[in-house]
Amino acid sequence: MSALRYRPEIDGLRAIAVIPVVLFHMGVEWIPGGFAGVDVFFVISGYLITSIILKESRENAFTLKGFWMRRVRRIAPALLAMLGAVGIYSAFTVYTPDANKFGFQGLASLFSFANLYFWRASGNYWGQEAEGSPLLHTWSLSVEEQFYLAYPIFMAFLLKRRPRWALPATLLIAASSFTLFCVLAREHSTATFYLPPTRAWELAVGCALAIALSKRNSGPLFPSVPVVQNLAPNFGLAVILISFLWFIPEGNISWTLAAPVLGAGAIIAFCGPGSSTYDLLASRPVVFIGKISYSLYLWHWPFLVFNRSALKPLPTWALLACITIFSLISYYWVERPTRKAIKLLAPTLAIAVLVALLFSVLTRLQANYDSTNQYETSVWKGLSYDLTPDQSAAISELNQRLMEVTFREPGLENAYRENGLSHQYGGETPDVVLMGDSHGLMWAPVVDQICSDLDLTVCFWTMTGISPLLQFPIEPERVDLISPQQKFEFDQARFQSVLDWRPLVIIATRWSARAPEEAISMMENFESMEIESLLIEQPPELFFGDKATAEYLTFLELQPASEESTYIRAGNLKKYNRGVQLVRNLARSYSFCQLASIRDVYSKSEDQVWVAEGKNLLYLDDDHLNLHGASKAYHRILRGILMRE
Repeated sequence: MSALRYRPEIDGLRAIAVIPVVLFHMGVEWIPGGFAGVDVFFVISGYLITSIILKESRENAFTLKGFWMRRVRRIAPALLAMLGAVGIYSAFTVYTPDANKFGFQGLASLFSFANLYFWRASGNYWGQEAEGSPLLHTWSLSVEEQFYLAYPIFMAFLLKRRPRWALPATLLIAASSFTLFCVLAREHSTATFYLPPTRAWELAVGCALAIALSKRNSGPLFPSVPVVQNLAPNFGLAVILISFLWFIPEGNISWTLAAPVLGAGAIIAFCGPGSSTYDLLASRPVVFIGKISYSLYLWHWPFLVFNRSALKPLPTWALLACITIFSLISYYWVERPTRKAIKLLAPTLAIAVLVALLFSVLTRLQANYDSTNQYETSVWKGLSYDLTPDQSAAISELNQRLMEVTFREPGLENAYRENGLSHQYGGETPDVVLMGDSHGLMWAPVVDQICSDLDLTVCFWTMTGISPLLQFPIEPERVDLISPQQKFEFDQARFQSVLDWRPLVIIATRWSARAPEEAISMMENFESMEIESLLIEQPPELFFGDKATAEYLTFLELQPASEESTYIRAGNLKKYNRGVQLVRNLARSYSFCQLASIRDVYSKSEDQVWVAEGKNLLYLDDDHLNLHGASKAYHRILRGILMRE
């Protein structure tokens, strides 16, 4: 059987896909659309797989068993090597609750349903939970494998019964999937990102190209037309690069993802010897990166995640060196020797069983990080000010952490849609209103104490998980913990209270998770009505993600120094700095808006955060202060309120 004609520019296109993915994941700001490299990979994969199916079908050599064994040889060995390394590292060095999660992620990756796992368990691909998952990147492999469970059966049937229908049917799949993608991307972006029905169009574009090109053993379409041969691949490469650098907004998926897909399609369809794009993609350095692209993709993300969570992370040069070394080892010692191995199934299954056992053990690991002898118990009074109608979910989560929790007074189940939670220290009408999510709950006891000291009546419109940034017109909205109707009633009630009372409105949220456009609607309304507002800057975030601070510091074996301050590394700096800039821009842009700046209260430097004062912790988790920590900003918030008074 003759081999499929090798096209070096396809390996070069792989390099163009993988480099932006790595740079994007490393946080390089000038490549905000780098995640779209995965979409280029999907097109390449569809093209190559379908080309093989068509070639073997012409030679009457195609079998489903042979197809799937080829996928095993191509995907499994390197994947198992990476999974095994992640599992062993997690078992011996990772915080045990994280290791438990990584165990489930490993099983999902091993059995090709990682995309389904991350869709349900981690949510948004750009969210903090997902970014701390060392196997997040395997979602794309799972999408491919799920597609290739059904696609070869579909193709084998068509090629045998209705070969002329192959191209129209594949184009129909692409069009239907893309339509579904566009319809669902806005309202169900997470599901749209992860699930095969809304990703199949990218693979199907490559499949359709393979069918269209299948009768041209000599190369691309229109090889005898120099204008097309030069302009089309150049245009395709330009579209891909523009989508990486500018065209696709960071953190969003939309119809604009068609740009890199069509760009990749143009290169596959039209690129051949004689064009400048071919000369670039077929050059030896670019082809080499393309050849190791699979191993590079597998290894880069675990290294980045584990380094990000280290107390003393590696510098960038050392991190890149480690990624490169492991990628080369994987390519030369795992990928190449196994790609054409004949007796591979039995050892692959045996190793897969061992890896599955390893991850199963990880899911059951237990450890007791007893911090009671090291740190004083943290106090959280946020639930006292939380207007969530049913607090059971929040209570259940907080009870799992070692802290002292105070609860809301009974009889306030409907306060969210009536008059909020008021404390009357002055007149009957509230002078101050606090609007906030969990960060509003964090500052609520401090604001309450300040208003008590100043004899000001205060009202709290604070609820877990609900943004304080009202959107106009106010409409029902799907959120966690409460129904769309409850959210609508809550928004109406708190906005009406502001209209009626004309108070100073204090706004507190996790600004690092907010986009500028979220704030504009509310701030412009407040400005037009001359309602004064005070924005509380977000405290610095810690590097270790959503974990109980006391337990994690115990895991890190950081001993509290008597009467001395403890500082640790900051985290999420890129998004945090963006949030700081957001509140400062708002305070400058609106004349009735002031800022309570508190960052420097908790920072020794941009990268060093004040986490403990002797045995007294300041942080509850990575981004929430406990009562002791929040009290440190008393005078900054007091100053902001007095400026209005």
